[in-house]
Amino acid sequence: MDKIIFDNKLSSYLLFLLFILISTSITLFLLIFFKGKKSNTIRRFFLFYILLIYSISFHISLIFFTKYTQVYNIVLNLTKILYVFTFTFLFVSLMNFLIERIYRDELLKQRVNLSLQIESLLKKTVLIFSLIVALTVTLSILGVNVISLITGLGIGSAAIALTAQDLLSNLIGGMTIFFSKILNVGDLVEINGEVGYIVSIGLRTTKLKRYDNKIVVFPNSIVAKSKIINHMENDIVKISYVLQLEYKTPVETIKKAADIVTKILNDDERIKEKNSINVGFYKFDQYSLNLYVNFAVNKNRDIGAIKEDFHYLVKYNFDREGINFAFPTQTVELKK
Repeated sequence: MDKIIFDNKLSSYLLFLLFILISTSITLFLLIFFKGKKSNTIRRFFLFYILLIYSISFHISLIFFTKYTQVYNIVLNLTKILYVFTFTFLFVSLMNFLIERIYRDELLKQRVNLSLQIESLLKKTVLIFSLIVALTVTLSILGVNVISLITGLGIGSAAIALTAQDLLSNLIGGMTIFFSKILNVGDLVEINGEVGYIVSIGLRTTKLKRYDNKIVVFPNSIVAKSKIINHMENDIVKISYVLQLEYKTPVETIKKAADIVTKILNDDERIKEKNSINVGFYKFDQYSLNLYVNFAVNKNRDIGAIKEDFHYLVKYNFDREGINFAFPTQTVELKK
């Protein structure tokens, strides 16, 4: 006689496990069959296929259990949750596919003003909001009243609201930056007194690399509200260097090096913005004494040639004056 466990026959559990094993076998077969396949479509939707197989398997296995028993309800809820995440993943994959198609189509890309950074931002936005919806639906399936839960959290709900507000304001700020094109990766800008090059514009933050190679991170909401000076918006491009001199270099020689560099830049007729020339001793680094060099040139000039000539002249004049560049060194004192 078939044993009864939690209002269901033992054979029902065995049949359920059999279906799960069949689903796992099919998944392993697909994994082996598609291994090494270069098709982007297969790779993109492979997880969807796996989730769909298990969703259907759980759905069919419901017929083995007595309706409305505790086990039946558990399997039913798991089935619903699997379907939720299956179609959430399908939606995200289809949206990413659509965004990439737009990006690859030059005509469409120009019409919707889509850049590589905007593509990444749109994908992240789709993913985050899809997961929020999926999580909300999952909690509802489990019988959790999401609104009551948030309300009952008290202080926690206020923290969640503030976090959501911060995330939303940064997201809107990021979208404003992208679509208004006030900033682009590689632009030389000044934000809140910080000067440097934009290295990334993300979902929540914008990163700026200063002349000393330090990274400054701004929330997008702050960037959207800040006064921004974009030096790439006009015809002037700033060029910066850090010339590293040996620690044993005397003060007089450091001043001479600064004078040499200043003269080289002032003598170059291609550098029209003479007021932009700035040379000075600004840092005691780990292995060197650093000279900071900053100047601006017209964007239409041959910037590569200007920089190359500057390199040659600095090297020639420093060699002639016996001024040496630094390299990592270590001093060891031996005491008897």
